[in-house]
Amino acid sequence: MTDIAPARLVWAHVLAVPYLAVCGGLGLVISTLTDRVETAQRGALGAVFALFLLDSTTAATDYDWLGAISPTRQYDPTAVLVEGSTDLLAGGLMVAAAGLLVGFAVWRFDGNDI
Repeated sequence: MTDIAPARLVWAHVLAVPYLAVCGGLGLVISTLTDRVETAQRGALGAVFALFLLDSTTAATDYDWLGAISPTRQYDPTAVLVEGSTDLLAGGLMVAAAGLLVGFAVWRFDGNDI
């Protein structure tokens, strides 16, 4: 059994925050585009799963660049835990993407008639 360094475990969790923020921002955007709660929930789940599938199916193909829009491409917990490699640029890009998604959701929500 291999021991995991505590610092690597902390980094894996720290870098998970931007990933989860992007997923949450995507859910917020979808919730402002629909009128029903169930539709928003299913749409957000489907969008996150579709982005995961996009990353998984385009890896090691000529369309590898297409998977770059997926947050799962930007966050690799295995690389952090096993190799200790951290991609802070990808984390920063996910923070920016989450900010843009939340900003768009707020703008869209303000424009909706309640």
